[in-house]
Amino acid sequence: MRNLIFNLIFLISFSTYSQGILCSDAEPFCTITGVEFSNTSNGSSAELGPDYGCLVSEPNPTWFYLKIENSGDLFMLIEQNTSSDFTGSGLDVDFIAWGPYTEAEFLSGVCNDLTSSNIVPGSDIINNTFSSQGCSYSGSDVENFNIIGANSGEYYMLLITNFNGSPGFIRMTQLSGDGSTDCSILESTLGPDQEACVGDVIILDGTTDGATDYRWFVDTGSGFNEILGETGPTLEVTISGDYQVEASDGTISDTDIVNIIFHDLPVITQPLNPVYTLEQCDDDFDGFNSFNLTEVEEEIINGVTSDVFTYYETELAAENGISGTEIVDIISYVNETPNSDQIWIRIQNQYMCYITVQLNLIVKPSEIPNSFLRTFSQCDDGVDNRDGISTFDFSSVTAEIQAMFPTPVDVFYYRNQVDATNELNEITDISNYQNIDYPNMQEIWVRADSQLGNDCLGNGHHVTLIVEELPVANKPTDIIMCDDDQDGIFSFDTSMVEQEILNGQSLQDVTITYTNEDGSLIGNTLPNPFNSISQTIDILVTNNNTNDIDGPCEESTTLTFVVDDLPINNTVIIPSTCDFDPNDGLAITEFDTSILESSIGAQSGMEISYFDSVGNQLTDYNGDLISSPFPDTFVSQTQTITVVVTNPINQDCEVVNTIDFIVNELPEFDLEIADIVCENILPHEISVENPESADYIYEWYNSNNELIANQQTLVINDLSDITVQGVNYTVIAINPITNCEKTKNINLKRSSIANVTDDDVVTVEFNRPNNSIEIITQNLGSGNYEFALEHEFDLDNRFYQQEPIFEGLLGGAYTLLINDLNGCGNIRYDLFLLDYPKFLTPNNDGINDTWQLIGLKSSKFTISPIQIFDRFGKIVARLDPYGKGWDGYYNGAMLPSTDYWFVLQLTNEIGETETFQGNFSLIRR
Repeated sequence: MRNLIFNLIFLISFSTYSQGILCSDAEPFCTITGVEFSNTSNGSSAELGPDYGCLVSEPNPTWFYLKIENSGDLFMLIEQNTSSDFTGSGLDVDFIAWGPYTEAEFLSGVCNDLTSSNIVPGSDIINNTFSSQGCSYSGSDVENFNIIGANSGEYYMLLITNFNGSPGFIRMTQLSGDGSTDCSILESTLGPDQEACVGDVIILDGTTDGATDYRWFVDTGSGFNEILGETGPTLEVTISGDYQVEASDGTISDTDIVNIIFHDLPVITQPLNPVYTLEQCDDDFDGFNSFNLTEVEEEIINGVTSDVFTYYETELAAENGISGTEIVDIISYVNETPNSDQIWIRIQNQYMCYITVQLNLIVKPSEIPNSFLRTFSQCDDGVDNRDGISTFDFSSVTAEIQAMFPTPVDVFYYRNQVDATNELNEITDISNYQNIDYPNMQEIWVRADSQLGNDCLGNGHHVTLIVEELPVANKPTDIIMCDDDQDGIFSFDTSMVEQEILNGQSLQDVTITYTNEDGSLIGNTLPNPFNSISQTIDILVTNNNTNDIDGPCEESTTLTFVVDDLPINNTVIIPSTCDFDPNDGLAITEFDTSILESSIGAQSGMEISYFDSVGNQLTDYNGDLISSPFPDTFVSQTQTITVVVTNPINQDCEVVNTIDFIVNELPEFDLEIADIVCENILPHEISVENPESADYIYEWYNSNNELIANQQTLVINDLSDITVQGVNYTVIAINPITNCEKTKNINLKRSSIANVTDDDVVTVEFNRPNNSIEIITQNLGSGNYEFALEHEFDLDNRFYQQEPIFEGLLGGAYTLLINDLNGCGNIRYDLFLLDYPKFLTPNNDGINDTWQLIGLKSSKFTISPIQIFDRFGKIVARLDPYGKGWDGYYNGAMLPSTDYWFVLQLTNEIGETETFQGNFSLIRR
């Protein structure tokens, strides 16, 4: 930490930091109060390469870097002024910042990594105290520089330019935010704090430019005290404390403080012998053996320590810690000279303070005879009894070895020679030891050490562990069978059981023993066939030879015999049923299946499946799959379904049966859907046509649902219930074999030939062109009639019509034709229309030579004599209406061509008289 006390006169000499005009010369920068930095005013421009972001130009550049001390947001202010106390004129200041960079990145150099992606976000926001801002090119002498989310230890590069070009000063202060910059990166006179070891000497150098007087102070915990007699720029230090130098030129003084710590050397205990010593037994009498050098560490440092031990073969290498000369294998180091050797140990604590000590190595011959060897055999055991690992108790060896020595000894056991020599990985539980990592056989090394001086008295392979392999009790295939007679017992075929158990082993090497589930012995062979209920028997396979004191090795397995229940699948008879929809052409019906499943057989736990004739799962009429329980009703055509009842615990235990669904077809026959019964054509017969069987029985019912016949043909004489509108008669055909019946209806309408009287015909005569004939239909009969007229002079042009009226008729003789559209026949009725000609042409050509009334054959009227007048009212002729007519003569003389008038009286059948008159023309040619 640097405390600056200065006078304005000498400010430039003592408190202003220099500037770097190149990125590579960047100076440290922070927001410490009271520290200013000189700007650049030499007219230079920033170097090429970096991306300068918002800066349009970069005149008079000054490069800085800053380091983040505390994580968080930083809102800072950059100022440039002509005066160091910033009371002078402000200078236009611009800046750009890049980062963050890690310390490793910064130390390796970031001047080639000032890219656009590394520019701190945000630019050109005036009075920005709320968001990130890493660049500004405004005309202000004050700029906001903000970093959001900075992390401790990060570095940022900062370029500040002097657009005005005048000499001046730059400072940066922090306005707000929980982050901070690290000002420890600024230069210090005495340098950084130092650490050393007791016995070292540190020389502090407080030399300051312009200083003539020096004073030194030390604080060892009770405050600073001046070190009398020390007035030079340097000071030798040998004790821990805070040291302060005060340098002065007589007017202004500058101070700096540094902390010095001297750490203690490692603390060791004195060796039992004059020199630390490790002894090892010679296991092959050659004077060489391996040593675990680390065994001496507990003697040197009594207790747990973090000190680092490094071993060297020369004292010089140990003292200097020469890299590359260390003993690498400190666990199994072999002495280089027979029987004894010396090495050196460098002991260094966490402060890099160290001492060195000598270690003597001695090799002694083993006192346990090589012929002493004990062998232990055990069957393979544990979770994996095929891994060659077992559990051994060789604790009895300890007493045997101790009995070999006249003085007390400690006996230790090791997994191998290296561990025994180096006294590593001692076997502690010798009564419950597993030969892990040494399957099947392991040599145990035994070490005997004196209890008096911890000297090695013996070391060698004196115990052998052998793991006997277990026989293999291969599990035979469980035998599962269906009970063939439902007594719970089955005669099982066991011919392959022994072969499966042995699987290549020989009965000369192993013995098999079989035991029932209830514990009763079956013997060494399994009967075939073996009559048994469901049970699991035990099978024990034992080795015939062994060295295991606990007995021969064995392995057991089991064999399960299962007698599964055979399902019940009774034959089910479904009564045949008649097709219930005779008109769909599908021959299907609904069957009552409510007791189908119970009829199969009352049983629990069995699975029932249903399949169609091709083996697919049965579906109903809608295509939905059918499973158990079977629905109470089943719509089906004639088919045979398959029922499979299965024991779910043994899919081979199943019974298959079939069920027939028979749809009896309904009687097939034809019947007209409608017929006409003519009143005038009786009796009328209706007959069933094309019956499929001649054996059908028939029942005919009239519209009153009265049974009226039992034959194939119905004979109708009585039309009392048959209407013009029609009624339904019903016939039922019954198949006497299946009792299936089909009903058909026929609609019968009554009709008749027409019956015409004069009262049924109304004529309008003597009224041409309005002459007409109208038929009154109410009394014609029950038929549906059509009408036509035949004129006496036009017999070929007749056309039937539905309307019973004919208009615009000529006079003359007509035949009325009435036809029943229902086929009951037609009639002819003759009638006459009375009318007169409109002219006569008496020229003897046979056409219109005379004038006479037309239709005189009518019997409806009595016609008076006809009087003919000329235009003057003179009677020129008096005619008999039934005569041959007037020929145009009067008293034998031809009358001229002109119009003439006639008068006559018509008297109807009831005596009513009506006078008719008209005119006609006489034309002579």
